[in-house]
Amino acid sequence: MFTSINTVLKQLNAEGWNDITLEYINKGVMTDTYKMYTKTKKYVVRCYPNPRRWLAEVEYSYLIDFAKKGIKAPLPVCINRTEGKIAYLIYEWVEGETLNDKFTTLNENELKNICIEVISNYQEINKIKVYKYGGVNRGRINEYNSWSHFLKAEIEKSRKYFKQTKNLKYIKICNRLFDYVDKIKEPSPCLVWSDFSFDNIIISKDNHLAAFIDFEGMMSGDPLLGIGYILSHSSPTHPFTRLILEQYNIDRDVEVKKTLDFYAVFRYIRLSPYTNFNTPNNTIREPLDVFLSYVNAIDNQFIKECNLLKRIMQITKFMWKKIIILSLTIIVCFIALHYTSIYYSDVLSKSNVEIPIQNLTKNLRFKDELPVWFAISDTSISTYKAIDNSEKELLYNCMEPIDSIKNASHKQEYIKKVNELIYKSNNNYSNTKQLFVLTLCIVFLGCCARTFYDYIGWECYKGGQNMDTWWPWYVFRPIIGVPITAFLIVAFRTSMFSSLFSSKDLNTYLIVSFLAGFAMMEFVTMLRRSSKALFGSSN
Repeated sequence: MFTSINTVLKQLNAEGWNDITLEYINKGVMTDTYKMYTKTKKYVVRCYPNPRRWLAEVEYSYLIDFAKKGIKAPLPVCINRTEGKIAYLIYEWVEGETLNDKFTTLNENELKNICIEVISNYQEINKIKVYKYGGVNRGRINEYNSWSHFLKAEIEKSRKYFKQTKNLKYIKICNRLFDYVDKIKEPSPCLVWSDFSFDNIIISKDNHLAAFIDFEGMMSGDPLLGIGYILSHSSPTHPFTRLILEQYNIDRDVEVKKTLDFYAVFRYIRLSPYTNFNTPNNTIREPLDVFLSYVNAIDNQFIKECNLLKRIMQITKFMWKKIIILSLTIIVCFIALHYTSIYYSDVLSKSNVEIPIQNLTKNLRFKDELPVWFAISDTSISTYKAIDNSEKELLYNCMEPIDSIKNASHKQEYIKKVNELIYKSNNNYSNTKQLFVLTLCIVFLGCCARTFYDYIGWECYKGGQNMDTWWPWYVFRPIIGVPITAFLIVAFRTSMFSSLFSSKDLNTYLIVSFLAGFAMMEFVTMLRRSSKALFGSSN
């Protein structure tokens, strides 16, 4: 448990639920569930752990849809997702027992009628319109563009886990499952109840289907997945499972039965990385071999040796978008480095502004230390940055006459030359074409660095990223750098940024360019905020 009766009761009382009592329901592993009694009715309060609090809204929205379509499920009452409080979903209590608890009291005819009702309601769930494939995320958004891609991505995650734990048997099983995905016919996106189990089917006193419960694990994909998940912790010979297979007319279809076995083993390998962790409600997990007992009888049929070359071919086929994007990024990176090395010295030298002087230095002496961006020789004075008014006085006072009376005119001549240098530094820019190319290269390098950083982060810490969805972001990120480059060159030459940057202060200028490329999203967000502040925003 991650909650307590007193804490939940206190919050509910504060939110207007008065004269209530709570009773903890010691079932389920994903939430803390309570039975709530009022003077007139009974309810269920499902409390979600903080990292999964968004599921309260998701499950509530499913229950609303089910109510509209007449699917037998609890009637939702309200949700609470207030930050800093317990997130919960309240729905009406459904009288009855779970199919698992009531199974032994049912005769064959009653089981058959219940099975027909169960399949009918499950098929109604499958008819609900969804987009894309995979497990549900925030806002009921599914991530993958194909069912096969979702399956292969999940298998790859599990394969990495088995590789870390040195479980050779299940590495081989993952290899076979990966191959088998290509044999599964690509389904249209269907809403799938992936918590389809005997414990989540409520049977009424008169031995009919009362309701399905627990919808936090919904998916979009193949309806057969739900049947395969039932199979994973029962078996084809279980009376109710057998009736389901008969009702679907798949009890004699060898290929479909193989697909159901695939989904049963798929569930096992999907859950395996979490076996060493407590459940979201902090209870100890039941061993998978006990929880999914059927898998032990069939997993060996999916064992397959896989040589290195074939494995590389599999990964290449699965990750071709990632490979293309990374290859393009490497190419862009090397091109940018090449042209940076060509243009940097040239642009740096052209950013220097120089004014010739004659017969001044022998009559003047250094009074103060010269700034690093200013130089004086016997023949010239020079700078590599634009000089502003605050720096003008600094340069005036750097030199003083050797003889204050005799050499006063030389000091005035020096001041005149400094003024010329100041004017030229603010109006005589380096080669714009070369500066644009150099800045573009630096922005590209920033984009490339961010691409590598993001990719490594997703692969190492988040189990990979779906390139079916995200490839435009990686491909177009360097292209967005072109207008950003033009913006930076123009912006840094305006008085708006004169106190921070200068077109002559090349290194600082290029550092900012790299940061703009690396933090592309943040930079664009800053531009949007600036444009809204200047021009307002429309609704």
